[in-house]
Amino acid sequence: MAEKALARYTNDPNYQFLHDQISALFAELLSSDIKCLKSEKYGKVSLAAKWCPSLDSSYDQSTLICESIAKKVFPRDSDPEYEGIVESHYAFKVRNRLRKQVLVPLRQALELPEIYMAANKWNCLPYKRVASVVMKIYKGLFMEHDESRFTEYLEDVKKGKAKKTNFGIHCLEF
Repeated sequence: MAEKALARYTNDPNYQFLHDQISALFAELLSSDIKCLKSEKYGKVSLAAKWCPSLDSSYDQSTLICESIAKKVFPRDSDPEYEGIVESHYAFKVRNRLRKQVLVPLRQALELPEIYMAANKWNCLPYKRVASVVMKIYKGLFMEHDESRFTEYLEDVKKGKAKKTNFGIHCLEF
């Protein structure tokens, strides 16, 4: 898959342009979000980490987008450790840093419901962070796995004690 992605990137200038623009946008947003996280400006953190493909996901494997993002977030001249190492080793190091130092902390700070669902930690899921569209899709699963808390949340929404959310891709700050 990686060979096919690399061939397309190399041989298709339109694809290359789109790939570069998308990776630059993610790199810019993620870099900004990490700065906001470090300065405890949590309300300024965008949803870029949510929508950024995970490393080694099928999407990443078919596009190699995470490597491009990682290289923009951590350019070679950003750390003396990258001087003189072969390209493949540099790519491995920055991909690993992207995961550990950027995506994981940002996704934790965002309290993304998908993280709790994937880890089967339904009893910890913050319903206030569930997008309305996701709420509609997974309402049955919430009832199945966490009926008492989910029912309590719905009652609180009805009483005005809790608010419904409208998170979505429109929340990305440009």
